[in-house]
Order: sequence, then structure tokens, then C-alpha cells
Amino acid sequence: MKQFLILAFIFLSIVLNAQFVAPEHKDSVYSNLKVYYQQEFLNNNSTEFIDTITNSVINTHPYFNNFQVNLGNIGTPQYSLEFQKNIQTIGFVGNFDHLNNFRFSPLNSPQYKVNKALTEFSYLNGTQEEERFSVIHVQNLDSNKNIGFKYQSQNSLGFYDRQRTQIRNFYLFGNYHSKNEKYYLDGAFYFNRTNILENGGITADSLFLNNTFSRNLIPVFHTNASNKSEQREYHFNHYYTFFDGAKDSSTIKNHELKAYQTFNFYQFNSLFTDLNTDSIYYLGSTISEGTELWSKWNYEKIDNKFGIDFSSNTLKLNGFLQQQFIEIGTYNESRTLQNQIVGVNGEVNLFKILKIDSKYEQVLAGYNGGDGKLILNGYLPLTNQIGLNFSYNTLVARVPFVFNTFYANQLEIQNNFQKEKLNQITGGIKIRDVIDFEIGSGLFNNGVYFDSPFSATQSNTNDEFFFAQFKGDFQMKRLVWQTKLKYQTFANANLFPLPNFVLFNRFYLRGWIFDHHLHFNLGFDVFYASKYKGYGFSPLTRQFFLNSSGANLGNYPFVDLFAAAKVKSARFYIKACHINQGFTGNNFYVAQNYPFHDFSLRLGFSWAFLN
Repeated sequence: MKQFLILAFIFLSIVLNAQFVAPEHKDSVYSNLKVYYQQEFLNNNSTEFIDTITNSVINTHPYFNNFQVNLGNIGTPQYSLEFQKNIQTIGFVGNFDHLNNFRFSPLNSPQYKVNKALTEFSYLNGTQEEERFSVIHVQNLDSNKNIGFKYQSQNSLGFYDRQRTQIRNFYLFGNYHSKNEKYYLDGAFYFNRTNILENGGITADSLFLNNTFSRNLIPVFHTNASNKSEQREYHFNHYYTFFDGAKDSSTIKNHELKAYQTFNFYQFNSLFTDLNTDSIYYLGSTISEGTELWSKWNYEKIDNKFGIDFSSNTLKLNGFLQQQFIEIGTYNESRTLQNQIVGVNGEVNLFKILKIDSKYEQVLAGYNGGDGKLILNGYLPLTNQIGLNFSYNTLVARVPFVFNTFYANQLEIQNNFQKEKLNQITGGIKIRDVIDFEIGSGLFNNGVYFDSPFSATQSNTNDEFFFAQFKGDFQMKRLVWQTKLKYQTFANANLFPLPNFVLFNRFYLRGWIFDHHLHFNLGFDVFYASKYKGYGFSPLTRQFFLNSSGANLGNYPFVDLFAAAKVKSARFYIKACHINQGFTGNNFYVAQNYPFHDFSLRLGFSWAFLN
């Protein structure tokens, strides 16, 4: 199968390259659709039209292209191969699992503006009973308001015993604006459910590396364990424009003042169970034969934010007050926490050349009292095509809750770690939308990590790190090359057990064929990470911990072939994932005891309708 697909890919590349014509703009049903997020809409940033032959067609799963790695099956916890502490939010951070990329939330589920009712169906089918179905519908109730929903279901059996994942997501949303457009309101309800059978990884490396056993016959650590979770979220925001200064032909100034409120209620319930005492995750004599091991969490959070937003042609200023109420614990014991947060964001153009924006947030009182974050960004255009950018980040934050407090049957973790501190500076150059190069370094103080499946530790040192990143998007008529390369080095290999080099490349041919009736993409992806120590994963705590085995991860390429086509509002695609398996060895672990999946084939389509 793999040899046939490679030969077919080469043949199509030669034949279609002769038929391709240069891409040209063609209106599609998506010219009636705009997508935006609340903060973008509040700050008057322009919304983007959605087209049909974008990366979303090809990247059916959020890993590799975003430097994300999972546990070898879609729907399993993910971790980043980049150090990302600088993007941590201020306030309460639970960090109970690593499945947010598979859930609908206000961060990844936007609002829509449509001229006509839109319905879109998507379906994917792949190896090992992988299946995903989604439907989205958006329509206007009248000229001032619309409503819609999105549903998604995905399942996968996985290649190894007890690796099945089941995910269900639902998202109901709507928005309204007054006739004079001074008042705007949007709201949404989110429901997410996950059910993951946990195997704890494979127990016999030799059977995997020698490729002598069928994958589902290789012994695993857990034979009767699972993780289940449900998440509900209610979200709405609204604002009112007090005055709207129209442009004055003499002064050429424009200004606007808005008052807004954002409210969010979040509820998360999770349950880990293991009915057999058959794995390394038991604590020896503390649990007798046949005793169930479990971990239960109930987490509720209310966020209520009030703010003022002012903008003109030279200045943007946003200030807010935020209150957090948190209830967290097991079903038998819980704690009530709260935070009071203040924040100010600003953007100014100095001398009509240098653009500077800043963001400052501080927890005034509460569980995270004293936490704060400051971000300064600047951009200096040298020409119309070239610009320099720089940023400075500083962060002081209490460590995520699960590092300090964890409850389970026969297991309790109570820590009182010092606050983590981060200072990072970055500079770079951007050439048009083609090249983006950044270089940066920083200090991370008091970093906390799990050094074993059950215990966390703190470094209590100033740990240096350095990174350089190159992004390129080169388009040469029919050929497109997109690349992202990152080099990073860390003084503390335990705190940052990440690769020094991470690379993602995408090459593809594009163009119209069949007399401009079909747009076609044909290409391949290459992902590579240099040798690194990496992590293990504990299903009980749902946390990644320092890899304790002597084996290193990485130093292995992953190659995918893909083809994607568009005919009006219909999209079709096929992707052969990990097609190099067997040609480049078998050592493709992505976490301790967790290999990545074998060669797999995915086929899918998406069809949109306008009414």
C-alpha cells in the first residue's frame, strides 16, 4: 500500500504539473461568511473571509505543524515541543489534563457573520476505525441577529491494546447588534465529553522495536483503566458604544469609546478508574489486591470582567476589572477560592512609524494574589516590505493547582511551591509575509515539573534558555513551500527535556485543472525533532513527567503525503500519514512507553450549502 501511494504521488506530480494553471481568485460560497473572535470585534480589527482550500483541509489534526505531540492516537493528551510558559494566563490555572485542543471553547470557537444561511458537513474516515463527523449551521434570524450550532464526534481505536478514544463536542452560539450598531451582544454554550481507555504505554520495547508482534498483542501496563471527563461552559459578552467620532476631513481623526462586560461559567468533571492492581502506577503495599484506584475532580469557575475600550487613529487603550470565583476538589471535599484581577492594554504609534503595544495584568488579591504579567511589543518598519520587531515578557505566577494539590484514593499530594518567575526578550525581522525570523533568550526561576508519575519538584534556580526561530512561506507560481524551524537550548535538561531542533516543512503543488473547475493541492509534510529526553505520562494524575528511562526520543522523521481538491463548495482530501514507517526504522516513540501510530490512511470530504 505505501509503495503504491508513493508511486502514485510521483506520477500525479508529473502529470498534474503539466496541466496546472496559475491560481486565480474565484468567489465561493464562503465569500458570504466572516469569522471573528470577541476581542478582535471589540478592537475593530477586520474579520477574514473564509476560503475552502486552506490548511484546515490538510491538517485534520492539531499536531506536528504546531509542534504538538500526542500519545500515539488522536484524542490523547498532547504536549508542546516548545517552551511556552510565556503564554500562561494570569489567574487560576488548573492544568488538570492536556485535552484542550480537542474541546470547543471561547478560545477556539468563533462567532460568525453571514449573508445567507450556511450549512457545512464534514466527514473523515481512517485506519483503525478512526472516524470524525461534524456539522455546522449558521443563519440570520433577521438583519440584526443570527444563531448557529456546531457538533463534532470523533472516535479512534488506536493501534495498541486499550487505546480507544471517544470525543463528543457541541457548541451553540448567537449574536445581536442594534440597528445603529452601538450595542452588540454574543453568547455561547459549550459541551464537551471525552472517554479514553488508558493503557499506560507498552511494556515490551523489544517486541515493538523488532516489529515481531502485532501491535494490539504487545502487553500494556493498564488493562482495565479509563479517563472520562465532561465540560460545560456558558459564555457571553456585550458592549455599548457611547460615542463614535466620525472622521473629520480637516483633522483626519477618529475616536471611539466602548464599555463592555464578559461573563464565563466553566464546569469540569473528571474521573480516572483502574479496577486491576496490575501496573506501575500503584503505590505498592498501600493498595491491596482488587482495590479500585481512582482520581475524581470537580472544578467550577466563574469569570466576570468589566472594561472600557478607547480607540483613535493614534491610540488604543483598554482597561478592565475581573473577578474569579473557583470551587474545586473531589466529590467529597472541595475548596472555595477567588481572585481579583486588574489589567490594562495599550497600543500607540510613535512618530507615525514605531508601533508599540503593551499588556499588563495583576492579581490584586485572592488565591493567586501577587501574580502579574507584563508584555511589551514593538514594530519598526524599515521599508514597505521589511520591518523589525521586539518584545519583552515578564511573569510572576503561582504554579498550576495540580502541582500543589492532588487527591486520589490512597494518594494525596500537598505542596507549597514558590512562585515561578520568567523574563524573556525577543527580537526579529519580518520580510513581507514571506520570512519571519526571531531570536530570544530568558531566565526561568523556580520552575516546577513532575519528576515521577506522582511527585513534583522545584528547581529553585535561575535557568537560562535561548531560542531562534525561522518561518517561511514561499510561493513560486505553482509551488508552495511552508517551513518552520526552531532551535532552542536549555541550561536545565530536567526542567526542559525538549529537543534542540524542531522542524516542520510542507511542500505542495497547487493550481486549477479541468478548465478552472477544480482546484488541486498535492504535496507532502516532513516533521523532525532532534534527540531529546522527553516525558512519560501518568494516567492517574493526567500529567506528563520527566522520562525516567534511559532511552531518548526523537531523531526520527515523520513524512505525510496529501492531496486536496475543491470543486465550488465541496472539498475532498486524502492523507497518508507516517508513510515512511519501515523505511526509516522503528524507533518512533513520542513519550516514554508510547510509540507514535503506524502508517495510516485518512480520507475525508466537506460540503457547504447556502440557502
